[in-house]
Amino acid sequence: MKELKRRKGRKSNQIEYEQRIPELLHMMIVEHLSYNEFIRKVAEYYDVTKRTGANWWKDLRKRLKDRYEQEGEEIIQEQIQRYFNLYQMAESKGNTRVMREVLADLNNLYGLNKPNKVDLTSGSEPIKINLVFDK
Repeated sequence: MKELKRRKGRKSNQIEYEQRIPELLHMMIVEHLSYNEFIRKVAEYYDVTKRTGANWWKDLRKRLKDRYEQEGEEIIQEQIQRYFNLYQMAESKGNTRVMREVLADLNNLYGLNKPNKVDLTSGSEPIKINLVFDK
């Protein structure tokens, strides 16, 4: 297999970029580099332009966001499944109080318990605002 050499100059292919990702993430997360520090350090270390460093920062942020959004969705699904399991256990034991509480929590999670908004200031009458600009 052909061994990859580190190129001198500013061009890199996708494989080299993907190999740099762990180092770049280390700079961003572990070293807590700010945006400007990251761009400056990347530009010096990899001999790329600051614009490339900014693009890498943007790409890394997007990758991190996508990764944690996906994990967040999985956690939410696991928690909802736990609610259903708890409901089934309560139902098998005949514990109606727990069943009612679980259903109330699930309704809140799904947004089914939206409170009715009551306008206390106008007595449910339409508010009329007349502005006069005659001066």
